Amino acid sequence: MNKMICKKHNLPTVNEAGKMLEKKGFVELVEKRYLQTENNCYKIASTLAEYFGYQPVKYGEIADLLIRMRAHRLGYEELHPRFKHRSPVVLVVRTTDNVKDVHVALEVYGREYNYGATSKDEFTIETHIPLYKKQE
Repeated sequence: MNKMICKKHNLPTVNEAGKMLEKKGFVELVEKRYLQTENNCYKIASTLAEYFGYQPVKYGEIADLLIRMRAHRLGYEELHPRFKHRSPVVLVVRTTDNVKDVHVALEVYGREYNYGATSKDEFTIETHIPLYKKQE
């Protein structure tokens, strides 16, 4: 996947991005829909973030940021600086009642590139983690 300049008007569709991800073996076409091939939602979201020119969140940081956002909502902690950053590219974090169930996807200018769990699967959006543009 070559890097693209991320603009609201030139985004690939979810299926176009799915075709690119399929070549890497990250997703497969199942009944006219691209689905992740394993528990690789982080790898998919990170790959797409880099494709759009943004720095993905490190895998180990996601749990920390999620815990810090929960602490902030409960009034125990100041909002982490990352959540104050405005970005058109965010990591969408979905969870269930089981705290170990977490799914991530990428959203770019309001278009979500999600090839796994959704709200229909009882994975509700808990937070959005803004991403920083890659430094070149």
